[in-house]
Amino acid sequence: MKPTEAYILSQPEKYQAMILHVISVVEQELGNSELLFKWGIPYVYFKKKPFCYLALIIKKVF
Repeated sequence: MKPTEAYILSQPEKYQAMILHVISVVEQELGNSELLFKWGIPYVYFKKKPFCYLALIIKKVF
């Protein structure tokens, strides 16, 4: 399994769906994009430059 896939599958189910939706939209709109795993999180590269990263910050509300 690729590190990007492992990262996505390790997230809670509702966040997995969000990440996969963002990836599909980016791939549709930017056909020349590439999903890479850098610095411990998935990054979308466009034209060999970082375009956005997909890191979740989950805060618990008390």
